[in-house]
Amino acid sequence: MKNILTTVVIALLPVSSAMAGSAEENPVRPVSAPDTRLTSALRATVAKLNQQLSNDSTKVRLFAQLADKQKSDEQGHLVPSNKIVKVLDAKSWPEDTVTSYIALVRNDGTVAVFQEIPVSESGDWFNTYTHYYDEKGKTIAFQRYSSFFNGCPDSPSNETSTYYYAEHRLIAKDYSLLGENNKKIEPDQCDFMYRHDYSIWGTWMETKNASGIGQAW
Repeated sequence: MKNILTTVVIALLPVSSAMAGSAEENPVRPVSAPDTRLTSALRATVAKLNQQLSNDSTKVRLFAQLADKQKSDEQGHLVPSNKIVKVLDAKSWPEDTVTSYIALVRNDGTVAVFQEIPVSESGDWFNTYTHYYDEKGKTIAFQRYSSFFNGCPDSPSNETSTYYYAEHRLIAKDYSLLGENNKKIEPDQCDFMYRHDYSIWGTWMETKNASGIGQAW
C-alpha cells in the first residue's frame, strides 16, 4: 500500500514548478493577478469541457486497452496487453478492457480532452486522469479524480486534484476531498490506498505517444 505521498511523474517543464512527488492534497495558489485571471478562465474551460465530454457523443471517441488473456488467466487478474482498439459506443466496451480511453474532438479535428480510466476489478475505487488541451495541442489543465469506499471516515469519498498550466508552467492547483452529501473531509483523517502513480504530459502528442492510442486512432 502506498503512503500518503503520491508519486506524480511530470512531463511538463519545469519539473520543480509542477511539484513532482509532493503531497496530493497540497493546493497551489496563483502568484500574480494575470495568473489569477487565467486560472479563473481555465476553471470555466475545464467545467465546460467536462460537460461536453459527458453529453456530446458526436464529438467523443472511445478506445479500450485489452487484457493479455493468457497472462491474465495465469495470474488471476487482468494483465494489460499492448493492444488498443476502437469502441463503437458506451454500450460496447469489451469484457477484457483494462483501461478505457475517452477523447473529445473539436470540429477542426484537434483533441480538446483525453481521459484515461483504469479498470478496478475490486470495485472499491474509480479513478480518472484527464488532460485538457488548447487548439495547438498544449496541455492547459489536468484533473485527477478518485472515488473510493475505504480509507476515509465518510464513504464514499471523492478526491479531486486539478492542475492549471500556462505555456507548460504550473500556475495553480485546486484540491478537494468530499464525502457523502459533499461533506468536507480532512486528508489527515484518511489512509489513501488508491493514489496510484500518474503522468501529466505537456502536449496531446506526448500523451498520444505515451498511451499507445495512436495504433487505434
